[in-house]
Amino acid sequence: MQEELRHIQSHFDTTTIMVTHDQAEALALSDRVVVMSEGKIEQIDVPERVYDAPATSFVASFLGKANQLPSFALAQLGASQTSTMPFIRPEKFTFSGSGLPGTVTSRMFLGTQWQYQVETAFGVVTMTRPHDGAWAPPRGSAVHLRLTEAERVSVDKTRVAGEI
Repeated sequence: MQEELRHIQSHFDTTTIMVTHDQAEALALSDRVVVMSEGKIEQIDVPERVYDAPATSFVASFLGKANQLPSFALAQLGASQTSTMPFIRPEKFTFSGSGLPGTVTSRMFLGTQWQYQVETAFGVVTMTRPHDGAWAPPRGSAVHLRLTEAERVSVDKTRVAGEI
């Protein structure tokens, strides 16, 4: 259905305003997304930016899971420190030989991916990794977390929280 709606929008070159509570649908069908809370606009942007660089904690939690870490933790994750507390999605972390130390407290197999809870000095970090045959550390394992290469660049360029 989403592909058909996208085709109709494109074919007729029409502007469509869609109101939905289905976050996946909003991200899939939109050129621009407006996230609102209690009648106020929290963020207006392209879907990728709303997901990857949420402007507020509401936007971050509304569009899925997000870890909020203190900016000084970024250096241990391989990114430059910012003046804000960045929101980092679970899929943006990777295991590494160095980085933010932690202990796996939970590991769940979800078919195409693994979901982990890792206890760190800054609290619990939720991360996901693809089920691709790579090492899947069991519960209790000492690990180090880093941001993926693409995310290190993204966090360095993240806008100030609350800026719309």
